[in-house]
Amino acid sequence: MFETTVAVVEVAARVRDATSSLAVVARDSRAWTGADRASVLAVVRASEAALAEARAHLLVADRDAGDSLRPGDRSFEAAHARVTRSGLGEASRVVRQADALVSMGTVAAGV
Repeated sequence: MFETTVAVVEVAARVRDATSSLAVVARDSRAWTGADRASVLAVVRASEAALAEARAHLLVADRDAGDSLRPGDRSFEAAHARVTRSGLGEASRVVRQADALVSMGTVAAGV
């Protein structure tokens, strides 16, 4: 279990580093060709979708485990709002979206 967790954390750190590098090079994207911008935007959209799916599974697993609730948190959404420093409304929206993404994956796998 520990080795798997370490490997996953390393993968997540590589994703963070790669997206940070992309943000740096994208600052000069006005000088790129339209085709280059379109290609990179397509990759960014695909990456956002993959990250949304990963976040959804992580949030649902975290909620189901109950590990992130602290004294004073009324709900998982409240705990998520606290950790992310987002409002309760935004945290609730993200958790609802996570539920939908995870359940759609389950339905797709079942079909």
